[in-house]
Amino acid sequence: MGVLRFSMNPQEYLQTTDFSYRQQWGQFFTPPVVADFMVEWLLRKPCETLFDPAFGLGALATAAWQRNPKIRVQGMEICPKILDAWKKGEKAGFAEVCQGDYLLHWGAARDAIVCNPPYQRFQHFRNRGEVFSLFEQHLGIRLSGYTNMASAFLVKSVSELCVGGRLAYLMPLEFLNTGYGVPVKRFLTQQGKIVALGKLRCETEVFPEVMTTVGILFFEKGKRSGKTIFYNLSSLSDLSKAFRQGTAWGGLTPEKKWEPFFQNRRPATVTAGWIPLREWGTFQRGIATGANAFFTMNEEERKGRGLSRREVIPCVTKSRQMTQPVLLPEDVKRLQKANAAIFLLHPQEPLSRNMRRYLQEGEAQGIPRRFLTRHRHPWYRQERKEPAPIWIGVFSRQGYRVVRNLTNTRHLTCYHGFYPNEEGKKHIDALFLFWMSRTGRETILQQMRSYGNGLYKLEPGDLNAIWIPGKNFWKRWSPQEIAQEMTYVRQHGQLSQEAETKFND
Repeated sequence: MGVLRFSMNPQEYLQTTDFSYRQQWGQFFTPPVVADFMVEWLLRKPCETLFDPAFGLGALATAAWQRNPKIRVQGMEICPKILDAWKKGEKAGFAEVCQGDYLLHWGAARDAIVCNPPYQRFQHFRNRGEVFSLFEQHLGIRLSGYTNMASAFLVKSVSELCVGGRLAYLMPLEFLNTGYGVPVKRFLTQQGKIVALGKLRCETEVFPEVMTTVGILFFEKGKRSGKTIFYNLSSLSDLSKAFRQGTAWGGLTPEKKWEPFFQNRRPATVTAGWIPLREWGTFQRGIATGANAFFTMNEEERKGRGLSRREVIPCVTKSRQMTQPVLLPEDVKRLQKANAAIFLLHPQEPLSRNMRRYLQEGEAQGIPRRFLTRHRHPWYRQERKEPAPIWIGVFSRQGYRVVRNLTNTRHLTCYHGFYPNEEGKKHIDALFLFWMSRTGRETILQQMRSYGNGLYKLEPGDLNAIWIPGKNFWKRWSPQEIAQEMTYVRQHGQLSQEAETKFND
């Protein structure tokens, strides 16, 4: 690893580098006002050296040097284009930058670390296997395969801090509400104290080109006592007020989701009379075709291809096709007449002449070579999933969608489907009404993952972790009352106030 002296014009790099290249390396650069906010807290505690493991264009290093010209700034950078620009530039500067992959270099000890790590999801984490093997070897920690690169950077940096050392990270906060985040949160709470966690609800001011939650984590190694401040910022102009406007919470449990702390409430705790959802059934994702444009079609396309009704099955293919919380047979007919893409290809053996012709077109388009289809035999066979009686929307901005499916219609991955066991089949309408209620929605909202810009997402595992009222609660409702409420929902698209009150009580 060679050491380079940093001296570079950030605007020149941005103007001469395509967004696709920066995205490939997970490069989303830190605004100066955010960089100054982060290093100001770090430098409240004197230190001789500050390290940035994802140096980039040096915004964090610049902010530190401007606050303390005597501080020794060090960093590491992997991007060859940035490194090449440094080599061509002036060699005088205030920061020493080593070339290398931070996640592969171990054994350092740091007084202070500041970082805006690469924003790469697990799918684009190129050497994930090699990196995670090193984590097990050096830290004895096994990270989930879904762990993104930023979370891996965070764990490694915490491990390198000296006792009493400080760390400030600008990063996505998805790990606070996910299964893969549990070992990350556990490691943080074991190693020291999370002093503050901030969610920047003004994420478009920070990273206009990325759709994710954005937050700032402040950490001190070895210190275990005291509470963590959770704060929200709606504008970067409020940075100076962040700590004062936040709420302090103690007793952080790694296994629980931490998103509720930002909403000024504790994660839900299980009380008497509630049961885990798994006692009545489980959620599964919808059908993944691997090529929706090829495998789905509307009525006009079906007729034009000469395919019979037995060669397709009814299937909701887009979330917006559902406008009411109850799906009835007449709703499916209405969608068909409106020429919505409501059919899923369902080839029957022996294949008809028109079906063979259509599949040949797919082969010419390279459909069989796609990721999902190349693992199917034959490639055009779809997942065999029965119609689910309850659907819950995957993505949400104004509150998730819940659908009671009273038809033989399937759904794609825009919804997750609830598949009840024998006990659960007795309570399908009751469960639907519960998830329609404000009280039921609260149990699910605590499981949702925030992806920035008001976008939330649910995974099947999130839904399967929720708890529901047990049998004793439903004794308050007669079968006739549940049937009457279902009729009300079909007519009005929402619960009656009387039902809302029952759930709330």
